[in-house]
Order: sequence, then C-alpha cells, then structure tokens
Amino acid sequence: REYPPGTGDRERRAQALRILRAAVDLAADLGIRIIQVGGHDTLPGEPSDHGSQARYVEAIQQMVVWASQRGVLLGLENQDYGYVNSPTAAISVIHAVGSPYLGLYLDVGNLIVNRLDVLPEIAHARGHLVGVHVKDARPGTPRRVPFGEGDVPFIQAFTQLRAMGYTGVMMIEMWNDDRPDAGAVIAAARAWVEARLAEAGWAQAGD
Repeated sequence: REYPPGTGDRERRAQALRILRAAVDLAADLGIRIIQVGGHDTLPGEPSDHGSQARYVEAIQQMVVWASQRGVLLGLENQDYGYVNSPTAAISVIHAVGSPYLGLYLDVGNLIVNRLDVLPEIAHARGHLVGVHVKDARPGTPRRVPFGEGDVPFIQAFTQLRAMGYTGVMMIEMWNDDRPDAGAVIAAARAWVEARLAEAGWAQAGD
C-alpha cells in the first residue's frame, strides 16, 4: 500500500517494481506457486485516474514477464479501494495483459465492502480464478468483522463457486493482533467456514 505501482511519485513507483521483482524471486526460490498482487494503483487519498491505471497495468505487465520466466502465477486481488476494486476491474487488467500467468485472487468480503452485487461478480470471475479469500465484512468495513457478524452471503457465494467448478486455493483472511487465544480463534474461524462450505454442498474442506 505504501508503494502502489501506479502512483505519480516516481521514486515510489521504482520501489514498487523492486518489491514486485523481489516477490517473484522469493516465491520461485521457496516454491510458492501463487503471488497475491494488490489492486491499489495509488496511495490513499491520491486520485485513481487513467494515468495511474495505465502505469499500474504497465507494472503488472512487467511483473508477469518476471513471473512467467520463474514459473509463478500472479493473482490480482479485488481490493477495498483503488483501481482493482472488483472482479470486473481485475478481469479488465487480465485481458489487457493477456497472459496465462495472471489471474484473479477473489476477495469475497471486499465485494460487500464496495457494495457490489456478490453473485454476478463471482459469476464474472469464471475461468479466471487462481485463488479465493474468505472473510466477513460490512459495507465500508473491510477488517476484523467476526465470521457470522457481517454481510457476506457465504452459503450463496460458496454454492456459486461450487457450481462454477472451482477447485482451487481457498484461504481464510484474518489479522494478527497478538491475542493470547489466537490459536483458538483461528480454529473457530476454520470450523465456521467449513460448516458454511458443507451447507453449500462441499463434501469436506479441500473439496
């Protein structure tokens, strides 16, 4: 977020490219298969416009070259703000780049944050998904909403993903607040998500 690749600040853009290149090299060295790439083109408060979006796409194109050379997949995350704030926006970048090494890392919670219609946006992602983030959220509130206390329609979303034939990575997004009971909180979150997956017809976690 501090070094968005579409910012008008030239030094920050240069640092953004160094970070992106380092991420690809680290992933390749460690055997990490997918890098989640943020969709922020500008700094908070800096306007997102045609110029910043063009610079963002140019940076992603360069990152895709590095990633394809190292055999690493990139997944654009639809963010809580900025250029790539929906699957529709992410797919426009994917089409502009035109590489099999670039896909969508869907954040279901951010659809609610940005007041988007969840099921059509998920449907639009068909054929582009390399990963899925799950977290609960409310409009305008992207973080630290306990599972079951937000507005994300998990069962409907999981049902649609299953109907689309999605079988890829699914990750629970949470935050490290140094809680002494963090292990129990994580276990409870996983159990809650697995129960929603079961209600949506997934036979077991990982199916």
